[in-house]
Amino acid sequence: MDIINASHFEGGTITYKILNKSGSVVSILLTQTYIYDYTKIACNNSMIANQSPKLYFDPSVYQENNETINCIQYCNQSGGYKAPTVVSYCTDYSASLGITVGQRSDIINITNGSYFIVAYQGQSWRQLSLPPSSGMYNTTWSIPCSDDIQLTGLTRARKNKPIPHYAIPLQRSPRVAPTSKLPD
Repeated sequence: MDIINASHFEGGTITYKILNKSGSVVSILLTQTYIYDYTKIACNNSMIANQSPKLYFDPSVYQENNETINCIQYCNQSGGYKAPTVVSYCTDYSASLGITVGQRSDIINITNGSYFIVAYQGQSWRQLSLPPSSGMYNTTWSIPCSDDIQLTGLTRARKNKPIPHYAIPLQRSPRVAPTSKLPD
Protein backbone atom coordinates (compact mmCIF):
# COMPACT_ATOMS: atom_id res chain seq x y z
CA MET A 1 0.00 0.00 0.00
CA ASP A 2 1.34 3.40 -0.94
CA ILE A 3 1.51 6.20 1.59
CA ILE A 4 -0.64 9.18 0.60
CA ASN A 5 -0.49 12.72 1.95
CA ALA A 6 -4.19 12.76 2.78
CA SER A 7 -4.47 16.19 4.36
CA HIS A 8 -6.57 17.05 1.29
CA PHE A 9 -8.77 13.92 1.36
CA GLU A 10 -12.05 13.89 3.30
CA GLY A 11 -13.60 10.53 2.36
CA GLY A 12 -15.83 9.00 -0.26
CA THR A 13 -17.65 5.96 -1.61
CA ILE A 14 -17.18 3.18 -4.15
CA THR A 15 -20.26 1.44 -5.58
CA TYR A 16 -21.02 -0.80 -8.54
CA LYS A 17 -23.96 -1.65 -10.76
CA ILE A 18 -24.33 -4.66 -13.05
CA LEU A 19 -24.91 -3.43 -16.61
CA ASN A 20 -25.53 -6.70 -18.44
CA LYS A 21 -27.23 -9.76 -16.99
CA SER A 22 -26.20 -12.66 -19.20
CA GLY A 23 -23.16 -14.40 -20.58
CA SER A 24 -19.82 -15.51 -19.22
CA VAL A 25 -18.45 -11.96 -19.04
CA VAL A 26 -20.33 -9.38 -16.98
CA SER A 27 -19.98 -5.63 -17.43
CA ILE A 28 -20.21 -3.57 -14.26
CA LEU A 29 -20.21 0.17 -13.75
CA LEU A 30 -17.81 1.00 -10.91
CA THR A 31 -18.44 4.51 -9.54
CA GLN A 32 -16.03 6.33 -7.25
CA THR A 33 -17.02 9.52 -5.44
CA TYR A 34 -14.52 11.42 -3.29
CA ILE A 35 -14.55 14.62 -1.26
CA TYR A 36 -11.46 16.83 -1.05
CA ASP A 37 -10.38 20.00 0.71
CA TYR A 38 -11.34 22.78 -1.73
CA THR A 39 -8.34 24.92 -0.76
CA LYS A 40 -5.99 22.13 -1.91
CA ILE A 41 -7.92 20.51 -4.79
CA ALA A 42 -9.72 23.27 -6.68
CA CYS A 43 -12.81 23.10 -8.87
CA ASN A 44 -14.93 25.64 -10.74
CA ASN A 45 -18.13 25.81 -12.78
CA SER A 46 -16.25 25.49 -16.08
CA MET A 47 -14.63 22.22 -14.95
CA ILE A 48 -18.06 20.83 -14.05
CA ALA A 49 -19.76 21.97 -17.27
CA ASN A 50 -16.98 20.73 -19.56
CA GLN A 51 -16.03 17.64 -17.51
CA SER A 52 -12.51 18.75 -18.21
CA PRO A 53 -9.87 18.85 -17.03
CA LYS A 54 -9.82 16.11 -14.41
CA LEU A 55 -9.03 17.20 -10.86
CA TYR A 56 -5.37 18.16 -10.53
CA PHE A 57 -3.16 16.52 -7.92
CA ASP A 58 0.30 18.06 -7.71
CA PRO A 59 2.58 14.99 -8.08
CA SER A 60 5.20 16.51 -5.78
CA VAL A 61 2.64 16.49 -2.93
CA TYR A 62 -0.09 13.93 -3.71
CA GLN A 63 0.04 10.45 -5.21
CA GLU A 64 -3.49 10.14 -6.66
CA ASN A 65 -2.10 10.25 -10.21
CA ASN A 66 -0.63 6.78 -9.58
CA GLU A 67 -3.36 5.34 -7.33
CA THR A 68 -5.92 2.72 -8.35
CA ILE A 69 -8.84 0.79 -6.87
CA ASN A 70 -7.02 -2.44 -6.00
CA CYS A 71 -8.31 -5.88 -5.20
CA ILE A 72 -7.67 -6.45 -1.47
CA GLN A 73 -9.46 -9.75 -0.74
CA TYR A 74 -10.50 -12.89 -2.67
CA CYS A 75 -8.37 -11.68 -5.59
CA ASN A 76 -8.07 -15.22 -6.97
CA GLN A 77 -11.84 -14.92 -7.67
CA SER A 78 -11.66 -11.45 -9.26
CA GLY A 79 -12.46 -12.67 -12.78
CA GLY A 80 -9.93 -10.57 -14.68
CA TYR A 81 -10.57 -7.33 -12.77
CA LYS A 82 -8.37 -4.47 -14.02
CA ALA A 83 -7.93 -1.68 -11.49
CA PRO A 84 -9.11 1.78 -12.62
CA THR A 85 -7.37 4.97 -11.53
CA VAL A 86 -8.85 7.18 -8.78
CA VAL A 87 -8.33 10.52 -10.55
CA SER A 88 -11.84 11.89 -11.11
CA TYR A 89 -13.78 14.76 -12.65
CA CYS A 90 -15.13 17.59 -10.54
CA THR A 91 -18.89 17.18 -10.11
CA ASP A 92 -19.53 19.75 -7.37
CA TYR A 93 -17.82 22.15 -5.00
CA SER A 94 -18.54 24.62 -2.24
CA ALA A 95 -15.99 27.31 -1.46
CA SER A 96 -17.95 28.26 1.66
CA LEU A 97 -17.93 24.67 2.97
CA GLY A 98 -14.39 24.14 1.70
CA ILE A 99 -15.12 20.96 -0.29
CA THR A 100 -14.55 19.68 -3.82
CA VAL A 101 -16.44 16.58 -4.97
CA GLY A 102 -14.89 14.36 -7.62
CA GLN A 103 -16.53 11.41 -9.34
CA ARG A 104 -15.65 8.93 -12.06
CA SER A 105 -17.34 5.84 -13.46
CA ASP A 106 -15.61 3.01 -15.31
CA ILE A 107 -17.08 0.03 -17.14
CA ILE A 108 -15.22 -3.08 -16.07
CA ASN A 109 -15.65 -6.51 -17.66
CA ILE A 110 -15.22 -9.48 -15.35
CA THR A 111 -16.05 -13.16 -15.40
CA ASN A 112 -19.53 -14.26 -14.29
CA GLY A 113 -19.31 -15.84 -10.82
CA SER A 114 -16.63 -13.46 -9.54
CA TYR A 115 -16.57 -12.41 -5.91
CA PHE A 116 -13.89 -10.09 -4.58
CA ILE A 117 -13.31 -6.92 -2.57
CA VAL A 118 -11.66 -3.80 -3.98
CA ALA A 119 -10.58 -0.69 -2.10
CA TYR A 120 -8.92 2.67 -2.30
CA GLN A 121 -6.55 2.78 0.65
CA GLY A 122 -4.21 5.33 2.15
CA GLN A 123 -2.67 6.72 5.27
CA SER A 124 -2.73 10.00 7.24
CA TRP A 125 -6.19 11.24 8.08
CA ARG A 126 -7.07 14.89 7.52
CA GLN A 127 -5.97 16.68 10.67
CA LEU A 128 -9.13 18.72 11.15
CA SER A 129 -11.21 15.53 11.22
CA LEU A 130 -9.76 14.29 14.49
CA PRO A 131 -9.00 15.97 17.79
CA PRO A 132 -5.29 16.26 18.59
CA SER A 133 -5.77 14.11 21.68
CA SER A 134 -6.99 11.15 19.57
CA GLY A 135 -3.47 10.17 18.55
CA MET A 136 -4.89 9.05 15.19
CA TYR A 137 -3.11 11.38 12.76
CA ASN A 138 -1.12 8.58 11.14
CA THR A 139 -3.79 5.91 10.97
CA THR A 140 -4.65 4.09 7.78
CA TRP A 141 -7.99 4.33 6.02
CA SER A 142 -9.81 2.23 3.47
CA ILE A 143 -12.86 2.63 1.21
CA PRO A 144 -13.81 -0.94 0.21
CA CYS A 145 -16.49 -2.28 -2.13
CA SER A 146 -17.56 -5.93 -2.18
CA ASP A 147 -18.23 -7.08 -5.77
CA ASP A 148 -20.47 -10.15 -5.97
CA ILE A 149 -21.02 -10.87 -9.67
CA GLN A 150 -22.87 -14.18 -9.58
CA LEU A 151 -25.69 -14.54 -12.08
CA THR A 152 -28.55 -17.00 -11.57
CA GLY A 153 -29.60 -18.37 -14.95
CA LEU A 154 -28.91 -16.54 -18.18
CA THR A 155 -31.08 -13.48 -17.62
CA ARG A 156 -31.34 -12.72 -13.88
CA ALA A 157 -28.68 -11.23 -11.67
CA ARG A 158 -28.66 -12.14 -8.00
CA LYS A 159 -30.20 -9.36 -5.97
CA ASN A 160 -26.95 -8.05 -4.55
CA LYS A 161 -27.01 -4.32 -4.00
CA PRO A 162 -23.66 -2.57 -3.66
CA ILE A 163 -23.00 -1.14 -0.24
CA PRO A 164 -21.34 2.26 -0.09
CA HIS A 165 -18.42 2.46 2.28
CA TYR A 166 -16.94 5.63 3.67
CA ALA A 167 -13.33 6.27 4.51
CA ILE A 168 -12.85 6.07 8.22
CA PRO A 169 -9.63 5.94 10.21
CA LEU A 170 -8.57 2.46 11.23
CA GLN A 171 -6.42 1.25 14.08
CA ARG A 172 -4.74 -2.11 13.47
CA SER A 173 -7.73 -3.48 11.58
CA PRO A 174 -7.67 -3.91 7.79
CA ARG A 175 -11.48 -4.21 7.63
CA VAL A 176 -14.18 -1.54 7.55
CA ALA A 177 -17.79 -2.36 8.35
CA PRO A 178 -20.44 -1.00 5.97
CA THR A 179 -22.06 2.17 7.22
CA SER A 180 -25.25 2.07 5.18
CA LYS A 181 -27.08 0.19 2.43
CA LEU A 182 -28.49 1.57 -0.77
CA PRO A 183 -32.30 1.55 -0.94
CA ASP A 184 -33.98 -1.03 -3.20
